[in-house]
Amino acid sequence: MLMKRRGKKIRWLAVVFAALLFCLTGCFGDASDKEKEKETDTRGRYLETEVKLPEHTKVFDMVKGTDGVIRIAVQDPGEGLAVWEMKEKGDTWEKVYNIEIDLTGYVTCANLASIALSPEGGAAVLAYLERADKNVDIKYFYVSNTGEVSASPYQSDPSELVSQLNYTSQGDFYLQAGFRVIKVDLKTGDAGEIVESSLQTSYYGTAGSRLYAVDWKGKVTEYDLESGLVAAPDKGLASAIEQSGLELGDRQGNADAAPVIFYGGEDPDTLFFCGDTGVYCHIKDGNIAEKIIDGGLTSLGSPDMEFKAMEMTGDSEFYILATGDDGDKLLKYTYDPEVSTIPEKELKVYSLYEDGDFRKAITQYQKNHPNLYIRYEVGLEADSQKTVSDVLRILNTEIMAGKGPDLLLLDGTPLDAYIEKGILEDITGIVKKVDDSEGLYTNITSGLARDSKLYAVPLRFSVPVAEATDDSLERIIDLKTLADEAERLRDEYPDQTIISEKNSGRFMAAQLNDACSSSWLTEEGGVNTERLADFYLQVKRLHRVDSHEEDTLYDGDTVEYMEYITNITGDLLMPYSGASFLNFGNIRDPEGVAMLAKARQETGTVGYKPFSGENGNAYLPVSIAGVNAKGSETELAVSFLEFLLKDTAQGYSGNTGLPVNKKAMARLLEADNFAEDIRGAEDPRNPGETITMYLENLDQGELDAFMKEAENFAAPALTDERIRQAVLEQANSCTEGTITPEEAAEKAADTVKLYLAER
Repeated sequence: MLMKRRGKKIRWLAVVFAALLFCLTGCFGDASDKEKEKETDTRGRYLETEVKLPEHTKVFDMVKGTDGVIRIAVQDPGEGLAVWEMKEKGDTWEKVYNIEIDLTGYVTCANLASIALSPEGGAAVLAYLERADKNVDIKYFYVSNTGEVSASPYQSDPSELVSQLNYTSQGDFYLQAGFRVIKVDLKTGDAGEIVESSLQTSYYGTAGSRLYAVDWKGKVTEYDLESGLVAAPDKGLASAIEQSGLELGDRQGNADAAPVIFYGGEDPDTLFFCGDTGVYCHIKDGNIAEKIIDGGLTSLGSPDMEFKAMEMTGDSEFYILATGDDGDKLLKYTYDPEVSTIPEKELKVYSLYEDGDFRKAITQYQKNHPNLYIRYEVGLEADSQKTVSDVLRILNTEIMAGKGPDLLLLDGTPLDAYIEKGILEDITGIVKKVDDSEGLYTNITSGLARDSKLYAVPLRFSVPVAEATDDSLERIIDLKTLADEAERLRDEYPDQTIISEKNSGRFMAAQLNDACSSSWLTEEGGVNTERLADFYLQVKRLHRVDSHEEDTLYDGDTVEYMEYITNITGDLLMPYSGASFLNFGNIRDPEGVAMLAKARQETGTVGYKPFSGENGNAYLPVSIAGVNAKGSETELAVSFLEFLLKDTAQGYSGNTGLPVNKKAMARLLEADNFAEDIRGAEDPRNPGETITMYLENLDQGELDAFMKEAENFAAPALTDERIRQAVLEQANSCTEGTITPEEAAEKAADTVKLYLAER
């Protein structure tokens, strides 16, 4: 699921350090004040560099010891567990000691759950040890500052998930068990509950003398570490957090990471907290949060980031241990007094829906261009009450007034209208440049060309596919033969589920839309009602194959966003396990390709084939980028577009779509990438039981076959959201029988014709 972002604007604060004290030197407003900000020429900002970690390691924790040295706890597949310390501010690392767990009485360490480092030099380890009878014991160990490992007598409740192992700056050890937070003496096994389960704690952190417990709604409850009791609340903390724009309750921390972490300053009244919008400094009972590091200009703002630890050194440098889709990172922030506090240039970018991979690329580009700020606006947030029509009307007005974004993701917008009105820049040259240097799927990137010129280019794409047995796939050619096969299977297996559950007719139509929509408009710009009526007819036939007791589950405009991001991956395990016979929809990510390849490899009979309607070889262009010819930063936008097409920006394994860059695709579809991945889903035939797929030992040949197949896709699906919604709006009435397929087609066509005339 894509992560939502708050649109709240955060005030910019310039902070200059003298020794360890922060002095506020300037206060900067939003974009409307940008010219005034330039006039003041305020300088000074933290810049990010990434510290190179020991190779091939998973990093569990980081701590600044009482001696001032930064240490990390790592797991190396070849050398096991170890603690390393930083030398020369991260230029080199030196191993302090290995952590060797005594496995006497056990077969293996089934899972090393977490390690926490003490500022005094020791560590705590949580491991799951497997016995000869295959049962697993939860074991805790404590490690001395010289690496001597001892088993702890402490036993946690096996029914509670243990997470958030943590040492305080005083050297006391805490952990989260279920919703509780517990203080544990690992040497004696003594334990005392600090936060009780009724608080419904999502995650917690410690800073100075306080513990901060965050519940599912984002509310923070403070505890005094010395007494173990609820503390008198910091009167300004809630306001400070609200100003930061952080949504504390929208994600649950895992065993060693959280969406927000806390850190205590030298002054006991100073609190730092870090999340995706940045690092903030808060003074107890004050009602503001001073932004020390802006997440929007650094890797902190990447939507896949969670945070493990933060430390500040004596020379006022920050080190933040974070984890994301591409592994663990140690980020270093150094204050540069010569850099402009506010980046000197601004590039405005826009998308109708939140695009996680696009946001990651923005973060990466800004990190390498510290004098550029990319302002990303999302027209329709996941919980927005606005309609597509509302946001497109606002966007069009701004573009025509010369105030629009410099670069747009055009998914859902009236692309042809923008081209006809001269709104989009010709980007043929820059696309060819990247193709010449790195190699692109030109059948995809040129699919939206008009008169041999490119005004928009998909950064990614997804593929409509049908999943079934080879016997069924031989019979499936188009939408009609898919419905024929579904009815044949229903007659042969009347008591079994035929199609992986799609519930409402509207939802089923959404899954089939991209396979068929390329044939719905005529070359003259009209609507082909005959083909649209046939689409409704086949959807109706497919919907009637199975019973649908909860037909209203996905109805209504409130789920437009959810329909937009619907992915076939969630149902891939159904035909693989025999829980259903047919599955269809879009493959949008490398995981989906890998799962389909594994299904073929393991069963030998369940496979897939790209599935299309009338035109054949259909695909959905995704993250369609265009440059606003009327924008104020056209040259910057073209440079950013070049970056977006390159391997470095395309190599993210999100669920937005598959990359159009061939190098990135090949890298993402390496079999070894999935060696440790396990996918599961509840078995609808046996409630409480799980269908499991292990992606280890994937056949690279199956993945290569998909990459070769990707060169054949030639029919881009319609991407105009107004047309899509007009078609889906009639689907339920048709499948429920209140109107005929022909009547549904006429109603949808009338809506589309009116829209096409207006645009």
